Amino acid sequence: ALNEVSGDVIGARNGWHTANHYLMPDAAAILWRIAVSYNVEQAFKLRDPITKKLLRDAQNKPVAAPVLHLNDASLPWGGVYDICARPTACIQGVVRWAPDHYEHRRGSVVDVRANSDTTAIPVANFVKLERLATRYGARAKLESSGTNRHYHLRLFNRKE
Repeated sequence: ALNEVSGDVIGARNGWHTANHYLMPDAAAILWRIAVSYNVEQAFKLRDPITKKLLRDAQNKPVAAPVLHLNDASLPWGGVYDICARPTACIQGVVRWAPDHYEHRRGSVVDVRANSDTTAIPVANFVKLERLATRYGARAKLESSGTNRHYHLRLFNRKE
């Protein structure tokens, strides 16, 4: 199966346009700060939905939220994010570039998984992630395209 764990583009054929996770160094530094804070701050630890108490592992440590799963940053050369523009490049056929990836051209925007998958940001952490992004001068905007709900994370908090 194709997935971002192996570096492949979801829905793309193996070996075609797999390099789509490029960020400018300053943007990557902001993302790193957000990811570290998300991982270590108590506010993001998992809680029991009823009691609101922190969930604990076998060693009695608070259970961390899933790591941030990133997808769709920019191509190494920048420009239009056109991963499915060539025939046979993607399983679903030619998919013309769409405005939802317009900002994925300069290496300052990345998408973060926020769907119902167990590896996604839990719904309970949505508002907290938005506030965390703001703390670092970024903007996290929840977007949805079918089952592909994700945060569109503008690391410099501007359209570009």
